[in-house]
Amino acid sequence: MGSWNAYVVSAAAQAILASYLAVVLLRRATTPARRLLGRAMAALAGYAIALGASFMAPDPLSSILNGVCLSLAMLSAGDVASYVTWLARGARAGDPPRLPLHLTPVNAALALLLGVGTAGAAALGRAVPSEIFVVELGLLLLLSLAAVVAAGVAAARGARGGRAMLYACALPMIPTTLNLSSLLGTSLVDPTTYLLLRDLAILAYTFAVLVAYLDHGHEPMSLEARLVAGALTIVLSIATIAGHLLEPWVASIAYDFEAASRASSDVAEAVLVLMIAGCVGVIVLVPRLFRRSVLNPIDRLSIAVARVEAGELVHVESEQQDELGRLTRSFNQMVAARGAQLEALDRQVKKTEAKRAEVEALNAELRHQVAARSRQVAEVLARFDPGEAGFVDGQVVDGRYRVEGRLGAGGMGIVYAVRRTGDSRGLALKVMASQASREEAVRFAREAELAAELDDPRLVSVIDVGVHEGRAFLVMERVDGGSLEDARSRFGDASWALPILAQIAGGLAALHARGIVHRDLKPANVLLDVRGETVHAKITDFGIARRDVVDAMGATAAVGSDEVRGATGTGAVLGTLAYMAPELGRGTATFPPSVDLFSFGVLAYELLEAKSPFDVPPVLDAMGGREVAAPEAAPAGVPSEVGARLRACLATEPSARPSAEALAKMLDRWAPAVAPPSSQGGLEGAAAGEVERSGAIRPTGRRS
Repeated sequence: MGSWNAYVVSAAAQAILASYLAVVLLRRATTPARRLLGRAMAALAGYAIALGASFMAPDPLSSILNGVCLSLAMLSAGDVASYVTWLARGARAGDPPRLPLHLTPVNAALALLLGVGTAGAAALGRAVPSEIFVVELGLLLLLSLAAVVAAGVAAARGARGGRAMLYACALPMIPTTLNLSSLLGTSLVDPTTYLLLRDLAILAYTFAVLVAYLDHGHEPMSLEARLVAGALTIVLSIATIAGHLLEPWVASIAYDFEAASRASSDVAEAVLVLMIAGCVGVIVLVPRLFRRSVLNPIDRLSIAVARVEAGELVHVESEQQDELGRLTRSFNQMVAARGAQLEALDRQVKKTEAKRAEVEALNAELRHQVAARSRQVAEVLARFDPGEAGFVDGQVVDGRYRVEGRLGAGGMGIVYAVRRTGDSRGLALKVMASQASREEAVRFAREAELAAELDDPRLVSVIDVGVHEGRAFLVMERVDGGSLEDARSRFGDASWALPILAQIAGGLAALHARGIVHRDLKPANVLLDVRGETVHAKITDFGIARRDVVDAMGATAAVGSDEVRGATGTGAVLGTLAYMAPELGRGTATFPPSVDLFSFGVLAYELLEAKSPFDVPPVLDAMGGREVAAPEAAPAGVPSEVGARLRACLATEPSARPSAEALAKMLDRWAPAVAPPSSQGGLEGAAAGEVERSGAIRPTGRRS
């Protein structure tokens, strides 16, 4: 092994570090960026191997290996430049790392061509032209410069790892510039200093690229691999420096050239053996040394964090007294605190669920009591003269409701804003008007009886009913926002109307599921609960609603009134003419849910087109024996499915109309509104209020 020298030791050091990084980066690599950097390290390892072999081989093999060495250096530099350029472009996963203008294959072709030219010249026994080495070194310098510029751009843009990569890519420019200047006849340093600078620069460059990659954090390496790489760099750098410093010293004390050569070779061999032993020790001992105190605790913490994120509560055992031990104990304390919070929250949830079940049971019982009380009120109204109706501000009704002001009045009753004395909840109280007929008194009681049984957020809740000083009253939600009738200026806006229609259809579906037909659906009987930009619709006024489908009304005559839209009849005609189904004008005594769907269709056309679909109410045509035709066109500005279904609601044949449930499901798909507010029935009801005008109950803008 007389040909061993310090330069071979340095090349071996470079090959060991670059090979280790290549193996670590390429193993289990899943991204193009990590594979590219691993390939660059593999090419750098090949460069170091060829460099070391060139110091040991005779000419012309030495020249051939030198050319191969420079070609591999070009390939490695090109891959690193591609990686840094990708980093400067933003390090996007879908953007494959490559040099600008697709120069990566061009660089590979040039490296291959120059390598073949160098090897060919040496194989023919000719001296390799220095121009070839100048060209290779020039290209290598340009690639390093391109990487430095790209790293500068990445650093300027704040890319992670950009600044570290800038320092890394600047290192190989030092030996490349020195070598190029020597070939051009201008030596800046002596050969011994150059070789030491080159070997140390390559080691530092290799480790700096690793640091920059880890700083970027793109598919990072394990902690074990990083510890080993750091320790290897230290050992290999010491061996390189020792080889370069010891060889001149040994040669200076020898008596002849051969003795100096042998001494240098022996020193180099000893340094190489020590270096290899140190590397083996690092690779074997560093993981073993740090496994118990660093690697395993970090692995356990990582697994525990993942399990906690998945919803588990874990405890990590640790008896260490160092930073990791304190970190583990802090983690356990946080997990324990979270567990205590979850237990407390679980107890609170269970307590809330139990209370909710209790409240729901109480509400159900209260609705049953209100319904029963409504029937008693109806019996009282059948034989009692209500006298002069009306309450004054500050008066307490039935010992529970303090009157705050009058909201409005209609033909059948007066509505007041009240506040419940028990919990200060704002509600609305409706009292029978003195001029109300006995039939209206019955309707008043029936409204309370039916509404008290309903528990749906799309229906106005009636939460109490009773008699105070001979006057029947019922207490309802107070709904802010007015009625749909008050919002006619918004009619024609499909984006506003569709969610409201979906909620009205849902309310009808809830009524029909209980076997109740509303019979007087119109804009005045739909209240709007406005909450910011969100509007919730609630159906109200169940005065003429029926549980069965047979009514005692023998005919629907007496239609000579001039009002087509507005009043709900108080005589034989029950309903509002503009919204009544045509079959009601033919003397029918049945009231199936389909009559509500016809009313819904008329209301939908008005909301979407700001006008009625009929010039004359269909019920009047039916009374006069004239043919009733459905609208020729579906409402404009809505999906075709919605338009077709709304047009079907106005079919003259009741069986052709869709059900409210199917209509609600279809509208929910096309107009997903914000979920309606939670229903709070019974004495837990939400704030409430209605104003009755022309037979319709409407709220004012007052909020309690």
